[in-house]
Amino acid sequence: MQKSILVRVAAAIALALVATGVVASPPAAALDVYTTPGVHELNGRTWRTECSQYSSSVRRCRTDIIATTVTAVSTGFRSTTGWTFNNLTYLPSPRAQWTGNPLATPGTHMIDGRRWRTECDTPTTGRNGCRSYIEASVVDVISRNPVRHGWRTKWIFNNMVRFSTSSNPSQPTNPPAPINPPAPTTACTGVPLPAGFRVGKDGMPSPPASSQFPANSYNPQYISNFIRKALADSRTSTSQKKCLATTAAQHLVARSTTRIVDGATSRWFPFNYTYSANPAVPSLQAPWYSGLAQANVLTTTALMEDLTGDAMWRRYGRETFESFLVPDGFTSREKGSLWFEEYPTKPGTSVLNGHLEALIGLAWWGQNRNEPRATALLDEAIDGLRPLLEASEVDVEAGLLTSYDLVRGYPAAPLRLLGSPGFRWDQAKLNGNPHAIPTVASVAPASRNVLRNSDMSAVSNSLPSYWKSLDSRSQVSAVNGVAKVVTNSQDWQGLVQTVAQGTFAAGEPLHLSARSRLTLPTGGAGTSGKIMAYEQCSGRYKVLHTTTKLRSQTWAHYDLTFPAPRAGCALEIRLTSGLKTPSNTIIEFDDVTLSRADEVGKAAKPAYDLRVDRTPANTLTFTGVGQATLQAHRDGGWQDVADVVLSPGAPTTVTIPERFTGRNLHYGYHESHVSELMQLHKMTGNPLFLEFARRWAPLAPAHNGLVPPR
Repeated sequence: MQKSILVRVAAAIALALVATGVVASPPAAALDVYTTPGVHELNGRTWRTECSQYSSSVRRCRTDIIATTVTAVSTGFRSTTGWTFNNLTYLPSPRAQWTGNPLATPGTHMIDGRRWRTECDTPTTGRNGCRSYIEASVVDVISRNPVRHGWRTKWIFNNMVRFSTSSNPSQPTNPPAPINPPAPTTACTGVPLPAGFRVGKDGMPSPPASSQFPANSYNPQYISNFIRKALADSRTSTSQKKCLATTAAQHLVARSTTRIVDGATSRWFPFNYTYSANPAVPSLQAPWYSGLAQANVLTTTALMEDLTGDAMWRRYGRETFESFLVPDGFTSREKGSLWFEEYPTKPGTSVLNGHLEALIGLAWWGQNRNEPRATALLDEAIDGLRPLLEASEVDVEAGLLTSYDLVRGYPAAPLRLLGSPGFRWDQAKLNGNPHAIPTVASVAPASRNVLRNSDMSAVSNSLPSYWKSLDSRSQVSAVNGVAKVVTNSQDWQGLVQTVAQGTFAAGEPLHLSARSRLTLPTGGAGTSGKIMAYEQCSGRYKVLHTTTKLRSQTWAHYDLTFPAPRAGCALEIRLTSGLKTPSNTIIEFDDVTLSRADEVGKAAKPAYDLRVDRTPANTLTFTGVGQATLQAHRDGGWQDVADVVLSPGAPTTVTIPERFTGRNLHYGYHESHVSELMQLHKMTGNPLFLEFARRWAPLAPAHNGLVPPR
């Protein structure tokens, strides 16, 4: 080891001016904040530790602490509170390596004109350790009533050196040192990254900057997914996988935090930016913690233990599991049963994907780590799950779809009554409260459809007339008034029609409707149908809208809305598949129309209870006479909801479908829900998971064949 470098680095840090009490002593707790990377709350103080490789055989950690420091300025002294250097810790290595080094030699030393004092193997240092102090002039409190500051010369604690009794520094007799966060490295240079992922210059995987994530942000969920994908990548060697996974895992742990609750250390992986989980609930403020990310990290620690053979990953896993037992974290019982919040807002949004992933993590941990507390949490959550799964179901055009969360946080569909002659309501109530619903006697004629051969009845060269094929190696045809698209796993298959510029006013809302159905490969995965709208300007394309909600295996009607292109730009409509793969999914299209969207006009804008579990059904009750049709404005058009038939003295009640109440619908996550339910059924054998997987499977073509039939 190079003595001059070692001393110079330590001395430079010790010259900071600090107030009395800033340098903290080792806290008496199981957690060693001086060697555990991350931010920790302990003994009423906030600590931050970062570790790195100091030399080929020694690792070193720097510990800072939140404290008030006083510095000299031209007008006197100024106090500031923030991160302040506390000490350096050299992790266990053989004592023989430190022979002659002043940081490991008891006594007083003069180094670069400064006085140092080192003590070793004393009651203060403990066996197999040394502590070094530097004599410095610091700002200190010289009187307390009133408080006055002045200069004082004193010994300032600077660093600790710890020795191992083994000749092998990687096998110390002390508890194993935690993994070290890396310095910027090129060790993995040239190793292909998993598809869709990126890493920064320091090797930390981070999502690209977006409206949700700031640039180069620490995202534990993203890092965990990166590790899983890297380990499963068939393009890389074992050493390359290990390089990517280990570097990513170092960053994962280095930025984690710990808490001690009832004597147990729990480990948390923070999101350090503001995040809006739903427009109806307050944004999460940094730092916040996700049940989804904690569960993902929980099982990632097991992957890292298998990869490295290092038992410290089991400790990190145990600490991560403890976070599930802390009541003020992401664990919620506000809905009357146990739920693990992906976004711990107040009130909770109850994201289904995050909760199911947390249950998967607990099921795995209970079974593979012989942890009965994990199994108990899983059982408690399952006991109250049925009503919340039922509340997650939403009837849509093609069948049962699951909502992303259990809050109504998005704008609800406006409502109106289309009344027949003589219709009159005397009283209208929404969920028992008076709520006026306007009545209209007639509606404006439908806008002109601008797509040619909408019914696919005209055919030319086996294609529907006025429609072009997306690819020259076409698997597109038209027979008996139906257009048929077949996936082939290699090329995008589909139909295109262009609407000339100037057909619509720039940016005005448009309404597209279509009928479609799927035929999925027998017993195997398929894909959805997809409709896309592009703005086309001088050969450049911009996506105006895309949807993959065409998922029914029987004919269903679909509506969507999007803005018209800018002035001078054409509009391109594409009918295609959700993905190029797998092969042999058949998507049929018919009655595809495009027109101006219906105006909302005279309508009510109802407000529903935010929490779905509290009001799973929303009802309108009318008294009066006559007949009418309750309509909702959604996806660019007025849609019939229910017939309302009123007789004097007899109230009539209709239920408003949940798809009109502001639910958060996401077809991709619906696929995930089916997969997660089947994974939980396989892990637990509980029939509840299979029951709901079967209910939701019809709109999950990517998992066709995954769910066994009844």
